[in-house]
Amino acid sequence: MPEPAIVRLLPLGTGSILMGAGRSAAGYLLEANGLRILVDCGPGTLLRLDEAGVGPTTIDYVLLSHFHPDHHADLLGLLFHRQNRSHADAQRLTIVAPRGVRAILEAWRTVYGSWVEHPPEDVVEIDEGDFELGTVRARAFAAKHSPPAFCYRFDLGSGTTLAYSGDTEDCPGLVEACRGVDLCWMECSFPDDEHTPGHMTPARVRGVLEAAQPRVAALTHFYPPMQALLADEARWRALWGGLATRVIVLRDLEEVRP
Repeated sequence: MPEPAIVRLLPLGTGSILMGAGRSAAGYLLEANGLRILVDCGPGTLLRLDEAGVGPTTIDYVLLSHFHPDHHADLLGLLFHRQNRSHADAQRLTIVAPRGVRAILEAWRTVYGSWVEHPPEDVVEIDEGDFELGTVRARAFAAKHSPPAFCYRFDLGSGTTLAYSGDTEDCPGLVEACRGVDLCWMECSFPDDEHTPGHMTPARVRGVLEAAQPRVAALTHFYPPMQALLADEARWRALWGGLATRVIVLRDLEEVRP
C-alpha cells in the first residue's frame, strides 16, 4: 500500500491588504511530497517565512492565483532576495501562474534590471485544466474574480486532496475544486451584510460546502469587518451548525495537517 502523503499547510497571511489583528496579506506554504510550494505571495510573506524558520531560497514553486498585489507583491522581494550573493546555492524556483505573469516579470526587470531577473524556462503560464508541480498534480478552475483568476485543486498522492479558493465569489469552479477534498482553504472575506463582488461571505461559503462536501474547510482572507464576527464564538459556531464539513479558522503561522 502506498505511503500516505506528508502534507503541511502553513498560513503565512490570513488577512487582506487591510492588515490587522495579527493577520498579514495572503500567502500560504504548502509542504507536500518533499516539495515547498508557496501558494500566493502577498506583502509580509517573506517576513512570515523568516518567523517560521523557512529560508526563502528553499522554495521549489511559487503558485499564484491571480495578480492583485495583496496576493503576489512579495514575489518581487523574493526575486531580489535570491539575487543576493550569499544565496548562490538557492533552490531552483519555478513560478507558475495565470497567463500574464511573464509580462509582469518583464515589467519588473525593466525597472529593476538584473536584480530581479528570473530564468524564463522557470516560468510557466497556465490556463484552466491540469498541470503539475513536481510530484503534485493540480488543476486550475476559473474563479469569479478579476480575470485571470483561478481556484486550485491538488492531488498529493495516496488519495490526499486539497483545494484553494484564491479570491472568488461562489461559482461552479470553486465547487468543483472543493468537491470531496480532505481540506479546502477558502476565503471568507466579509460578513453576509457586507458582501463585496468577487469575494465570499459565510452564507456563500456554506452553500459551497453543502454542494462540494469537503471533509474540512479552513477559512481565511479576512477583512477587518470579519473580526467582530470571528470574536463572537457562539454566533460563529451557529453559522456552521448541521454541516457535514468541519469548519476551522486559519491564523498566521498556525499549521494545519489534513
